[in-house]
Amino acid sequence: MQLNSAARLRMYVILLSALLTACAANVTSVDDAQPTEARDDMGYLVLGIDERSRFRSILMHGEDTVRITADSLIEGSNFIVYPLEAGNYNFDSFYLSSSFKVRLDSENWQVKIEPNKLTYVGHINVSMLGLFSGAAIQLNNRSSEALAFLSSNYPKLLSQFEVAYGGPGDDPYMSYVATLSNATPISNQTEQAEQAEQAEQAEQAEQAEQAEQIEQAEVSQ
Repeated sequence: MQLNSAARLRMYVILLSALLTACAANVTSVDDAQPTEARDDMGYLVLGIDERSRFRSILMHGEDTVRITADSLIEGSNFIVYPLEAGNYNFDSFYLSSSFKVRLDSENWQVKIEPNKLTYVGHINVSMLGLFSGAAIQLNNRSSEALAFLSSNYPKLLSQFEVAYGGPGDDPYMSYVATLSNATPISNQTEQAEQAEQAEQAEQAEQAEQAEQIEQAEVSQ
């Protein structure tokens, strides 16, 4: 039986996907006590997995191809810290089980690992929609939580490498932390950044309240 061009293309895609999956290296988080060496072509992936999320594995394609599993998580936490070649990556496939795979939208799942930096790319959250409805998978930004985790568990790495945000969109909070003096302990940096964020939120709330009062005054007139 001869296959038409569309069928052959589908077969090639399936074979290529299987080949990339087979070649993927399993991610094992590093220990803060392990010796580290700064390299211009390497950075560190910092990824959070929501504690309520259940999954079998996640594939990342880019400069390297890696497979993230539940065993990749640092014991007693929901974070992964792993050295990767610096560059652009895509979260490609999300396996909820051996037979249930979700293909991720590449545009919303592109991340960048910065050289010589601890690059936080976000928190993965998985919500099951029902037995036959699939799952909703999101990449959320919880950078303050990531910084607090690194401060408590990776003080050595933090003394050697700057932190950066490499997930979708921009993160003013992480950028603010990066601008603080290197002499300031990261725990103090996190506290200062949180205070600045709280002050900004309070100012925005006050402005919103003032705008509402003005609107009410105009209505009463």
